[in-house]
Amino acid sequence: MAYGLGELLQSMMNLHEALLIQMNHSDDNPYVAIDYRPTARNSSQEQRYVIDMPDGSRGAIVPTANFDSTPFVRPMEYLLHSMGTLSVAMAQNIVRFEDPHINGGLPRFLAGSDGHGFGAVSKLAGSLLDRIQAETTLTRSSNLVVAGGQLEDVSNAGPNTARKMREALKLMYQLAAMQTLYAAQAVDLRRRDASQPLALGAVTQKLHADFRARSGMMIQDSETRTALAEAERLLKGWSP
Repeated sequence: MAYGLGELLQSMMNLHEALLIQMNHSDDNPYVAIDYRPTARNSSQEQRYVIDMPDGSRGAIVPTANFDSTPFVRPMEYLLHSMGTLSVAMAQNIVRFEDPHINGGLPRFLAGSDGHGFGAVSKLAGSLLDRIQAETTLTRSSNLVVAGGQLEDVSNAGPNTARKMREALKLMYQLAAMQTLYAAQAVDLRRRDASQPLALGAVTQKLHADFRARSGMMIQDSETRTALAEAERLLKGWSP
């Protein structure tokens, strides 16, 4: 999980940097150069870009390359791939919660009493993971030149990548809601059966308390749709 989160964070930082550059460079607009000093090596065409400024300095308005969003679409695609990687770890985390051989002796399926616990809802994790993996599969593009007589403006996978990212994020919130439901149940079961108090970190304790204010521990088998919906709403607006 830690490596998946780290990769996702690094991907977000890389995309942020690429978008910052994209938004602040001239791209399809003329480039304004300050203190431009042409040399004898500049062609006569390049000499025509020079402008004499009122203060005696010289600048230039220079045509730039055409619009091509590849420099920030590629980091976007890598972020999408990182989301897919993290989703596998999230789903595996849910499965591990249910296994008494891994969870330190907690009841199978985290049942609060004699029952099936989360046995039925656990299938949802696999379904969500399949859908997330479908959305995070990278979309390849031929980088079609679409304007200027096949001279400029490159079309690529940017819009489709953004759409897939939006859909994957919706599904990952649902998967994270399952993690929250399972983790809260595991904490309560551990506290119920432990001979010593179970201490949580400050942030974890706050999340647990905020979730329990919305949805209580599952003692008897019951539907989980309401609890999952509450967890998802909480996560979308929660901060430590």
